[in-house]
Amino acid sequence: MDTRFLLPLLGLLMACPPKADVDDTGLPDTDGGATDGGSADGGSADGGSADGGSSDGGSGDGGSTDGTQTTAVVATLAQDYSTGSLAEISIADWTVTDEITTTSGDPHVSVDDGYVFQINSYGYDTVRVYTPGDYSAPVMELSVGTSGPGPNPSTNPYDAHICDGKLFVSLYGRDYLPWYDPSSGLLGGTVDLSAYADGDNSGPEANQMVERDGKLYVGLNRLDRNSGWTTVGGKVIEIDCETGTITNDWDVAGNTQVFDWEGHSEVLAGGSAYGDQGGGLYVIDPAADTVTRVLDFDADEQNVAHVAAWGNKAVVVTSAWDYSGYSVYCADLGSGTTSLAESFVEYLTDAAANDHGEAWVAANWGW
Repeated sequence: MDTRFLLPLLGLLMACPPKADVDDTGLPDTDGGATDGGSADGGSADGGSADGGSSDGGSGDGGSTDGTQTTAVVATLAQDYSTGSLAEISIADWTVTDEITTTSGDPHVSVDDGYVFQINSYGYDTVRVYTPGDYSAPVMELSVGTSGPGPNPSTNPYDAHICDGKLFVSLYGRDYLPWYDPSSGLLGGTVDLSAYADGDNSGPEANQMVERDGKLYVGLNRLDRNSGWTTVGGKVIEIDCETGTITNDWDVAGNTQVFDWEGHSEVLAGGSAYGDQGGGLYVIDPAADTVTRVLDFDADEQNVAHVAAWGNKAVVVTSAWDYSGYSVYCADLGSGTTSLAESFVEYLTDAAANDHGEAWVAANWGW
């Protein structure tokens, strides 16, 4: 089986000592797979968690890994953000096959249900659907762009997931979340997010999504663009995919994002300090309707930007409150302990785990 995982902006490959046994968190068990995207030659990506995979374990200290993945697929990007492309990287020897197909200047990559979704974000507003391993032409291309009110004319698609046979696409610049028929590409309906408005008339900044048992968990940054993009308090919402309705929500610090936690019914969420909630990593247990902070980065004014987790082990990427620097931590989610692996002045754009026990962290030369 030719098994791939995707990461958009590949800059470095690292494993925390002692090496955490991790797997590709979310990649479907099909001939291919992906995580969210960036740039190998310098470029930007808006982050995201790895999508999928399986391992022979999942115990509290990590479990064993199967090591079947052979190829990483990344979305590379020119330094002037004018254009991008997809590339493949051999996990065994890091051989790069570049310029497989072109992308926009603001690409994301996601994978679910045997599809690779190449998302063209701000100003492009399209989603291309590929069969994993075949990027000669998309199976389908959706336009999710319509002009709208507020300071953001772009719908700015961010993530895509299949849930209950529907293709949901999060839009960073709108107060609704559309879903489509993945076979025809026709719009099937929308989920109303207007109740979570942050005051700038451009939507609550829906970003990453995680699927669990027919429910979709979506991070809402809730940044007021009229007040310097300051957070008004982040949220995680739960969407029932069958009915397309919001069934629960949780307050989770500020600038909130969600991250997959393979092998767990809970969902990880991270963010910056807001009100009486500090910056850190949180565990949302939908069944118990609880939110628990498991990692605390508030003392150093760190914002949780990216997470690659398996079992109770995780690699956590944080940013300074002003984005002047980034840090990579090795974390134990069971004990709540962290150790600093390395700090960077480069822009770290994503993190993902593969099934060789490695965490991949993507780095850009700068903003």
